[in-house]
Amino acid sequence: MEVQTASQILKVWEELFMNKQKALLPITTFAMMFSFAVWAVFSPLASTFQQMYGLTSTQKGILVAIPVLLGSIMRVPLGIWTDRIGGRRLFSLLLLFLVITLVGAGFADSYAMLLFWAFFIGMAGTSFAISMTFVSRLTPPEKQGTALGINSIGNIGTAVASFSVPSIAAAFGVPWAFWGMIIPVVVMLVLVWFFTPDMPKPKQQKTVRESLSVLKYKHTWTLSLFYFVTFGAFVAFGIYLPALLVDLYGLTPVDAGMRAAGFTV
Repeated sequence: MEVQTASQILKVWEELFMNKQKALLPITTFAMMFSFAVWAVFSPLASTFQQMYGLTSTQKGILVAIPVLLGSIMRVPLGIWTDRIGGRRLFSLLLLFLVITLVGAGFADSYAMLLFWAFFIGMAGTSFAISMTFVSRLTPPEKQGTALGINSIGNIGTAVASFSVPSIAAAFGVPWAFWGMIIPVVVMLVLVWFFTPDMPKPKQQKTVRESLSVLKYKHTWTLSLFYFVTFGAFVAFGIYLPALLVDLYGLTPVDAGMRAAGFTV
């Protein structure tokens, strides 16, 4: 009887794991999508903040650029930590951190405070490294290309921000452009924590120096350069486009956001 009961428990556990395995790709894709929306949340509001605080074009550009800068640089340590503590835990911690930053950004009442919160909101950009590592480690090699291709659709989050943030700000006020993002982020936090599997633990923990040993390969630098001029240019222009359309063509933030969303898609 005990053997049969143990067998049934094991079977149920395997079924739950397999369900989590199947849920991994859609959940991480949507989690990255909303993280990217948070990453780009300042872009559609840049012209609004320029009017509110009398910013110069340079100050507005810095406000838009700061999240992109931190989000790009921090992908390296976050990628290493994903290998160490697992995608489920680290992704959940990131989403929880984004909730805190969105609350703070909604209460910002000066340019200095906006810069402060924009800096930490930049962590949303690291979701790319976490999600990609998470998916690739739990996907069979022969399916990794397809899985990572689907997962990268989460980049469309910049379009979600361009499309929704100006409308939310116009209807409910600028603070709610940040606070409204908290709802989908919390939903994804729950889904990632409860409905995705843990990554298998590595046989041995690598030191930071060992993890960075990939830098000695020429292909690492070559592919990084390709990535810089393709995806880097896409992110830079996609995020700055709403402000550019407002400045050059006098569009409303809502109209500019919709056009920028079309470019991103």
